[in-house]
Amino acid sequence: MWFYVSAPEQTLRYIAVVSHGKAVGEIEREDGLGNADFNAGLMKDVAKFAYEIKELYKLHDPLPIATLSELYSISPPQRYAYVPETLFKDVTWSEQERLF
Repeated sequence: MWFYVSAPEQTLRYIAVVSHGKAVGEIEREDGLGNADFNAGLMKDVAKFAYEIKELYKLHDPLPIATLSELYSISPPQRYAYVPETLFKDVTWSEQERLF
């Protein structure tokens, strides 16, 4: 999952490796932000699934909105967009800063 940071930065800045979608009651650790409420079914109007962030990377050279548009035909902000194959090739994960 790739994360775009909106104003004032307007850059593609983070990449996360996430778990499969987890339904209510499937979250093992409830100490995370909103985990206990999600497991208790208190967030069913907001989300049907939760995703555990297993690894998080910060791009050394965040991609500005102009680059995303010109090189990859991505026009953020959007709710979601599939990452083009060329972007996968251009951003090498092993060269990014692993936050956890």
